[in-house]
Amino acid sequence: MHRKISAAVFTVLTAMFMCGCTSDKNTVGQSAGHNDRGGVTPAETAFLTDGKEKVCYGQGYETDSDNRPVGAIQAQKKYVSYGGRFIFGKDDKTIRLTFDEGYENGCTGKILDILKEKNLESYCVLATTDWDKVAEFLFAGERIAEVRRTTKETDIYISFNLDGSGKCDISTGIGFFDHMLEQIGKHGGIDLIIKVKGDLEVDEHHTIEDTAIALGECIYRALGSKRGIERYGYCLPMDDCLCRVALDFGGRAWLVWDAEFHREKIGEMPTEMFLHFFKSLSDAARMNLNIKAEGQNEHHKIEGIFKALARAIKMAVRRDIYHFEVPSSKGCI
Repeated sequence: MHRKISAAVFTVLTAMFMCGCTSDKNTVGQSAGHNDRGGVTPAETAFLTDGKEKVCYGQGYETDSDNRPVGAIQAQKKYVSYGGRFIFGKDDKTIRLTFDEGYENGCTGKILDILKEKNLESYCVLATTDWDKVAEFLFAGERIAEVRRTTKETDIYISFNLDGSGKCDISTGIGFFDHMLEQIGKHGGIDLIIKVKGDLEVDEHHTIEDTAIALGECIYRALGSKRGIERYGYCLPMDDCLCRVALDFGGRAWLVWDAEFHREKIGEMPTEMFLHFFKSLSDAARMNLNIKAEGQNEHHKIEGIFKALARAIKMAVRRDIYHFEVPSSKGCI
C-alpha cells in the first residue's frame, strides 16, 4: 500500500489545537483527572501506562461504528464550508501526521531521520514567525493546485501554489514563453512548476493555448471558495510602456484586449498568440480580464502585461481571514 506522510512542523499554537495527550498532571490549566465540566470523561481518561494516568485532550478517543473520531466528524460538519478537512474518504490511502516537535530541543533532525528510515515522505507545510499566518493556515488552509492536461497535441503538468515565494521551474520548449510565465510566478509570489511537451514541429499554437488553459484551471482550483479575497486587482509601467491589467475573480470569464504588436515574433513566440493566451487563461480561470498596453518596445510591452497580470493576481487573491466572507452581494461567485 502506498504510504505518504505529511510531517508538518508547527508552533505551540498548533499543538494546542491538535495534540492528543500529555502525561503531566498539571497541564493547560487542568488538574489530572478533571476538566472544566467538573469530572473525568471516558475520552479524557484514555489509558494507563506504567501505572501512571494520562489525561488526554482532543477529538480522537470517542469513535463511531466506522471507527471514525466523533470530534473530527463534528468539526468536519462545522468547518466544511470554510474548506476544513478533518475526515477523508475511505479510499484515501494517505496517512497524515502533524508534529509539534520542539525545534528548540533539537528534535527536527531525529524526526526527519526516522521518517527517512521508514521510507516515508516528509515536508514542512508552514514556517513563519507571523501568528496571523499561522491562524490563516489553520483556519483557511493552503491554496495549491495541480493539473495534468494530456491531448494528442500536448502533455502538460502544472503545480501551483498561490501563497508561495515566486519559485519557478518552467519548461515549455519556447524560451520567450518560459520567460513570460516566470514573470507571473516571480511578481505574483506564486510557486510555479510548468512542464510542457507540445507538437512544436507543427507550430507553437497548441503549446501556448493548452498551457493557458491548464494554468487558468490551476488558478480556479487554488482559489477554492474565494472567501476573504480582495477579488479585484490592477497595475503597471515598464520603461517606455504603460501596461494596465484589471481583473475580477467574480466567476464570469471575459477579455477586453487593447494592445497592438507589429512584429511577427518575439523570440520564438508569435505575437498573434498573445491575445489567444489571455483569452484561454481568462476562460479557464473564470475571470474578467481587461488589458491595455501602450509603448514602442514590443518586448517591454508584452513583458509589462505579464508583470501587470502577476501583480493584479497578487492583489486580488490577498486574503483576510478576519473578514472571511465571499466578496459578493450575491453570496456566491
